[in-house]
Amino acid sequence: MTGVLTTRERIVRVLLALFAFGVAINVGLTGHGSMEPIVLAWGALLISVYAIMTAVWGSAGGTVRVGLDADWSLEYLAARLFVGWEFLYAGWLKATNGWYTQHAGAAEVKGILAGAVAQSHATAQNPFPPVSHWFGWAADNMLMQHAELISYLVVTGEVLVGIGLILGLFTKVSAFFGITLNTLFMSAGALGAGLNPEMIIPGMIVLLGVAPAVYALSVDRYLLPWLREELHRVPDKHLQHAPAH
Repeated sequence: MTGVLTTRERIVRVLLALFAFGVAINVGLTGHGSMEPIVLAWGALLISVYAIMTAVWGSAGGTVRVGLDADWSLEYLAARLFVGWEFLYAGWLKATNGWYTQHAGAAEVKGILAGAVAQSHATAQNPFPPVSHWFGWAADNMLMQHAELISYLVVTGEVLVGIGLILGLFTKVSAFFGITLNTLFMSAGALGAGLNPEMIIPGMIVLLGVAPAVYALSVDRYLLPWLREELHRVPDKHLQHAPAH
């Protein structure tokens, strides 16, 4: 089990290292005192260092045990961690700012939906509004009445998606719901707010990624085979206890 990398993977890792290093420098390792950019920048730097080291050595070394020798495995991991961290941080920020305890989320959701309704009307000066007419109608007639429930679903969903992607726990399901949340935010007009557009692409990469590379350094790497084995045992157990005819 040497973990030798293919030539193509070594080239891709060099490119990933350069990109991640650029992200770290652009975001800034000090983060100006804010936790979100600090973690993002240092995470990108660590990915960059690991990527360039393994690319130069041509081997994944001891990390072969967690699947980081497979083609695209490091790239999937980087996408997972980026999207996961952004979701976890956003959800944690909402949870600690009254979205659960002080109903602050309901007011925020109502404001977003009201903005979506206002931006969904076409005018002579703006025949193509940033929010689709169908979403504006749904926001006004269906979603606004359930703003408090939606706020709970949003903050809970963000936290769970973040944890799922970072740990690699039910990775595909987490990526799917992450893309769903980003799509809803963008449908409401948040095209330029936060990182919603930027998170769609890495989310899709994780969702459509092929095994086993997408499950490198993840709980699913061990959990999913165990679940499959347990599910296969269920019919056998029923057959063993079935009465003879």
